[in-house]
Amino acid sequence: MSGLFQADTPGVVLAYRVDDIHAAVAKVGELSGTASPVAERPNGLSADSADNCVDDQGTVFHLLQLPT
Repeated sequence: MSGLFQADTPGVVLAYRVDDIHAAVAKVGELSGTASPVAERPNGLSADSADNCVDDQGTVFHLLQLPT
């Protein structure tokens, strides 16, 4: 997953491709993280909205399920 996003400060956001995004979002919650809502995009399903996904230590990341 790549792209250019305008932000106040440059940085890197981890993006993980998963086979089942709904299961991955549920697992993030089970492990005390927060996940953004799943959205349908041209490149598949993603959890990468402005809310982002955040693990229990504050690391921001995105989840992506490619179309079948």
